[in-house]
Amino acid sequence: MLERYNEIFKDSLEIISSLAIVIMGEGEGVSEKEKKWIAHSLLNRLNYPLRVFDPIDNDNDNLPDLEDILKDFDGYKRSFAVTNKIEREALKTSIKIAIECFNEYQLGIDPTNNSVFFITKLAYNKYKNEGKTLNDIFTRYYNLEITNDLNDNFQHVFVKLIEE
Repeated sequence: MLERYNEIFKDSLEIISSLAIVIMGEGEGVSEKEKKWIAHSLLNRLNYPLRVFDPIDNDNDNLPDLEDILKDFDGYKRSFAVTNKIEREALKTSIKIAIECFNEYQLGIDPTNNSVFFITKLAYNKYKNEGKTLNDIFTRYYNLEITNDLNDNFQHVFVKLIEE
């Protein structure tokens, strides 16, 4: 039993640490509320079958693992050095939010209404002005819907899959 607990704890730490990095990379300069939406969008992807996002299945188990999902988060790929007080504070905030969101996820709490994608409003408006739809930007295989109010103070547009 202790071995299983250790495995769950290890998985939880991996998720929380990955979330903190995504929050720090993708949520730089946004409100804590928006950072939470970013984290929940990543966590929500864990609820879908692997085929939905067509990721690389690193461990060949046909289940959505963090490694399969993180490739879509550019902020996760960004390197940063926590060498000054501002960066250390940003990292502490990111870790705090990652823990909060992970706990909420475990309890079924999701402020994003099941968002799984996000894009900056600047990029979204650019694509929209070029005549592109959400399906052109994210996926052509599922119906999509914006979940946040575009008049809010968020810097991102959040999107969910519509169940058929």
